[in-house]
Amino acid sequence: MSGCEVNIDDDGLCQVAGPTQEKLAVAMKMIADLTQTAEVGKTYLGKVAKVVEFGAFVTILPGLDGLLHVSELAHHRVANPADEVSEGQEVMVKCIGIDEKSGKIKLSRKALIPKPEGADAEPEGDAPSGEDRPRERRPRPRRS
Repeated sequence: MSGCEVNIDDDGLCQVAGPTQEKLAVAMKMIADLTQTAEVGKTYLGKVAKVVEFGAFVTILPGLDGLLHVSELAHHRVANPADEVSEGQEVMVKCIGIDEKSGKIKLSRKALIPKPEGADAEPEGDAPSGEDRPRERRPRPRRS
């Protein structure tokens, strides 16, 4: 595509040679796109690849998907992820974690949406009976 020659040494050193600066820039961008990784705290415009019962898989970088769990779709309880997102839809998501062992990417849409007014407020009214007094702790029986 770019007309450039790319050589990668055994130690990972990448050398790119090309006929013009413009073609070199194209080759360098292609390499950067292929080698990009997700970063915790970074925001991405992703495309919903698949909607499942526990959330959606979102492509945030070429060839790189993350899980947008149902609990991270919105501030309100979402019963069906398909009510919030659909395949092919572009959504803004934030990377909230990357599992060290598996490399799985955890995404959140909720982190980018302002909380509705009163979302942090406790429901008004008296506490249910028994919750206004301290609970008595009884020792647990030991198993043998």
